[in-house]
Amino acid sequence: MGTGVGLGIGEPLGVHLANGRRGNYFTNVLVSTGVLGISSALVWGVASRLEAGDAGIVLGGSLLTAIYIGTSIGIERVTAR
Repeated sequence: MGTGVGLGIGEPLGVHLANGRRGNYFTNVLVSTGVLGISSALVWGVASRLEAGDAGIVLGGSLLTAIYIGTSIGIERVTAR
């Protein structure tokens, strides 16, 4: 639960502050939370079909985290214009 709140609210806040508060924080939170939900569902779906400790779970989670952070940065930059 804490991870979801931290990623859904805290990560967009960090990106917003790093961008000099020029973007729209609330839009970033909404989009980031949606991407977080979709990526979490994908990782859990894959993880439930693989053995615990499988490298694919770690790789998939890392890739989806990079996509999530990239999306948050992109939304912040787009809404700053």
